[in-house]
Amino acid sequence: MHHAMVLIGLKAGLKWIHVPYKGNADALTAVLGGHVDVCSVGPEAYPYARADTVRLLAIAESRRNPNFPEVPTLKEIGYDFANDTFFTILGPAGLPPDVEKKLESAFVKAAESKEVKMVIEKLDLTPVLYVGKEYDNHLKSYWPRMEKDLKETGLMKESATQPY
Repeated sequence: MHHAMVLIGLKAGLKWIHVPYKGNADALTAVLGGHVDVCSVGPEAYPYARADTVRLLAIAESRRNPNFPEVPTLKEIGYDFANDTFFTILGPAGLPPDVEKKLESAFVKAAESKEVKMVIEKLDLTPVLYVGKEYDNHLKSYWPRMEKDLKETGLMKESATQPY
């Protein structure tokens, strides 16, 4: 969240005053209380947007949120930035291919279930499912972009680990 704000400030020539909070709930409370003008948080802001107590200015993900189709992505408004949140299920190295395929099938089936889709919708998340090599390719392209942005903003001098 902080990364997005630093990048926007850098690209737009804005001088933000960074007010650190322990978490998104505290930052959102500060906006609601008029203590700060803007913050970058996740989907916990969506109920407040529905109640018209906050205004969503942009989505920091690569795609618009289908529940807020009128809100552009940062990329759409001129910032080459997207920070999708993704959750990973993994197993030990050397997992037998037949076990891997069975687990992969079960997770794909679960992701496509009505129950999981209802939870994702209720949480206002934008689902994306990467499977096997597709996920590996996603990670291989994601890290270099994030590393470049983090170095450009000065939030990171060098990587602690090397990607792939």
